[in-house]
Amino acid sequence: MKYLITGPNGFIGSSFLRYLNTIGCNREDVILITNNPVSGYRNITHSQYSFSIEEGLYTVFHLAAFIPKSSGDVNSPVAIDNIVTLQNLVQSLHKNLAKFIFFSTVDVYGSQESIITEKTIPSPISLYGLSKLFGERWLASISTELQFPLQILRIGHIYGKGEESYKKLIPTTIRYILGDISPKITSKGTELRTFLHINDCCRMVWSASNLDPLPAFLNIAGEHPRSVLEIVTALIMVSDKKLTPLITGTSGSGHDLVIDPRLRIELIGHETVDLLDGLREEYNHTKELQEV
Repeated sequence: MKYLITGPNGFIGSSFLRYLNTIGCNREDVILITNNPVSGYRNITHSQYSFSIEEGLYTVFHLAAFIPKSSGDVNSPVAIDNIVTLQNLVQSLHKNLAKFIFFSTVDVYGSQESIITEKTIPSPISLYGLSKLFGERWLASISTELQFPLQILRIGHIYGKGEESYKKLIPTTIRYILGDISPKITSKGTELRTFLHINDCCRMVWSASNLDPLPAFLNIAGEHPRSVLEIVTALIMVSDKKLTPLITGTSGSGHDLVIDPRLRIELIGHETVDLLDGLREEYNHTKELQEV
């Protein structure tokens, strides 16, 4: 089987490549669709994911996408590119598809008041979430027409080495701490999140892609809800610095985003990376980058 991967330079994509190496996947079986070649692999360049490839059967891991690096980017019109590039990709490959693994997002669920399961009705509140939901539904239609197996993985809050460029909770807090500044929380810090370490994410993606039959939807997220304040406090603890979170929120908090992990646990097992260990690894990695 040949594996075709888009987005191999991104946070999850580059980590997924490393994971494939650790499990002994033959590099000759991996083809990267990218305009930023990765050494040691066959790279195919593209124009908005239009490209030519020889006939054969490929399992596609479509990670490439516009992904907001901060909350202020979720309604960027660039999100529409997610639709165009997906359609171009399928058009380039439709005769060669053994399996299509689509990396979607829990952002398709929008703001939910209850715990999210695979049966929760999507209700995105951002252009980014809408672009991913459109992609899911278009793929569901075209996969039936062209008769290729489809799996949609809705990825939750992932953390770990490689997310330094993001302006999200964990990397932003680490930057505050490394600057000896009390981390700022712009809510009351009580909203819950289910973070999953990047190593667990990659392992779960691979395991999910090898299920038979493929579940139509699977949420890939952590098992243990923690509040924003708990996460920030844990990062301060692993830093060994004497700082105190600066809570600036005065009226309520942001909404919870808690994913029910029971289906994922049943199909592919539990997460394995302890939160404190994962946060310590990311903190030390970012610290080392700053010291170079």
